[in-house]
Amino acid sequence: MSARNEHELWLAYEQHGTEAAQSRDEAMTLAKLLRGHAAYADRKDARHGIVTRDIKALYDTHVPNEPAGDVLHVNGRAISGLGDPQLKPATATPPAQLVQRWNARAPLESFTASERIALRQMLLRQPGYRDQAHPDHAAMVADAKSLYAMDAGEGV
Repeated sequence: MSARNEHELWLAYEQHGTEAAQSRDEAMTLAKLLRGHAAYADRKDARHGIVTRDIKALYDTHVPNEPAGDVLHVNGRAISGLGDPQLKPATATPPAQLVQRWNARAPLESFTASERIALRQMLLRQPGYRDQAHPDHAAMVADAKSLYAMDAGEGV
């Protein structure tokens, strides 16, 4: 909790509005108090719009949309965050490039895991994969199976 108690914070809010909150803790305490206000629960109350606007202003001002720092907390455990390349989304290879490399018979090991998944998904969407009468059906199923086996590991 902040240095001010809820009563002092409420009195400061009545005098100065949302500027009364000087820290994130005070802003969240004030937002909690405003959500408990009768005007917040009653949409017909003349002050309902003011209360909801002030709650939004408190969140916009004091709660960032992005996590701060380089540490992420997951289930109470601190793990490295934004600087860790394993947690960053993989850069997507354009599908046309993947198909070109696949058609050029590039070895499976040259494709990253995300590229193999993308290739397998493209194969599964092909009409020839679902139609057993299609002349390329067996080859597509074998290709999809080899892509899956590469990532699934032993026992597949």
